[in-house]
Amino acid sequence: MELTASKEKLGRPRLFTVVLNWNGKEDLTECLRSVKASNYGNKIIVVDNGSTDGSVKAVAQQFPDAAVIETGKNLGFGANNVGISKAVEDGADYVLLLNNDTWVDPDCFGRLIQVAEENPQVGILSPRICYYSDPELIWYDGGILEKVNGFWRHGHINENCPVTAVSDEAREVDYICGCAMLIRRRVIEHIGGLNARFFMYWEDGEFSLRAKNAGFGLLHVPSAIVLHKVSRGSGGSESPDVLYYMERNRYFFSVKGTGMRYFSGLLKAQVRRCLWSYHDLMKNRKNDQALAVAEAGWDSLIGRSGKRRGRLPPMVLKWLERRRRSKKRTVSC
Repeated sequence: MELTASKEKLGRPRLFTVVLNWNGKEDLTECLRSVKASNYGNKIIVVDNGSTDGSVKAVAQQFPDAAVIETGKNLGFGANNVGISKAVEDGADYVLLLNNDTWVDPDCFGRLIQVAEENPQVGILSPRICYYSDPELIWYDGGILEKVNGFWRHGHINENCPVTAVSDEAREVDYICGCAMLIRRRVIEHIGGLNARFFMYWEDGEFSLRAKNAGFGLLHVPSAIVLHKVSRGSGGSESPDVLYYMERNRYFFSVKGTGMRYFSGLLKAQVRRCLWSYHDLMKNRKNDQALAVAEAGWDSLIGRSGKRRGRLPPMVLKWLERRRRSKKRTVSC
């Protein structure tokens, strides 16, 4: 009753924006300025993952109305759960997860909420996300999930297409990108938060799949716009960390999405895939990336989740080196 009363008093649904940050002070403050400039009133919650660059102080000085929750250490993307819980506790009707390296169009939030209110069966919505460096070029226009040889793959609709070349009509999608994700309160109450096991990457796909399996619709709203400084926080798509989390978590997601009866076959295929990728990357002298993929294969094998440790057991390293040299001699012959 208290939640309903507060909603009626405001005259419209209560929106809480959760922004996760880790040592991204400059990007964060620019992002928050755009959120504050939104035409739709919202409460801001910043979840700081143990930053050492003065981010927390900057938010306190420049955005005194924003709530800041300090985790004390880097908990990965799953730290959003802390902000989600706070938002729900404080009476949110909707929670919007937003990357700290984004800029939000002033009409974005209002358009998302309007579409959500018109479609009560929809549980999660996304805006169109364009490149910050080129606002007329699309990065994400809805998510695709497809299964290939037992493994799930995800992709972005209309990626790298000009905005003038595609439709602006709202549509159902396979998954919602965690870069900018509007979640109805009822979804959180029904399925919980993000799966912290992933640490980084694929948790948005897993959350979307859980919501869909629970009967909630996933809707993309191209008329709502966000700009994204792609891969700022993780170091880019060629970063060893990105390769590690993408490879390992794709396997974890595939096991969950395909079913345990295929576990053995998926595990064998995963180890084989990582091994071949390791050899290819070493051949191209991308040693750090090769070791990251090998570590992803090892952690898939032993079921290790969470934050990457950045090391392999000495016996595994020795075995990889012996195999690489053997393969090299075979090719030479």
